[in-house]
Amino acid sequence: MTFHSPPSASESRASRDRADYGFARLRDQVFDAVTALWRRRKAEGLTQKELAVRIGRDPAWVSRSLTAPGNWTLRTAGELIQALEGEAEIDVTALGDQPERRANDDAYAGYLPQHSRQPRKN
Repeated sequence: MTFHSPPSASESRASRDRADYGFARLRDQVFDAVTALWRRRKAEGLTQKELAVRIGRDPAWVSRSLTAPGNWTLRTAGELIQALEGEAEIDVTALGDQPERRANDDAYAGYLPQHSRQPRKN
């Protein structure tokens, strides 16, 4: 039987800091995506009052929610996304993984820095 010692205070704090960072990044990404869709729908004529009616919420709540994410739940995000006639797509990747190459990545080939470039001979 293997016994593990409890984490030290600094290990616990580091773990909590990582969790807080992960939460904040995810919350901000969801907020940014929802508010981008809100700006589009607003430009198309949707009002905050109409949005509030769609989700059965007070217009003041909608206004506050679209100003800052606060402590959004997945339900809050889902309600807003559906009321805005949107669809969410989640992509989670490992930090060390290379991002997927896009079809036009080669368009930037000439602009990428050449780290292995040999010095010029004059």
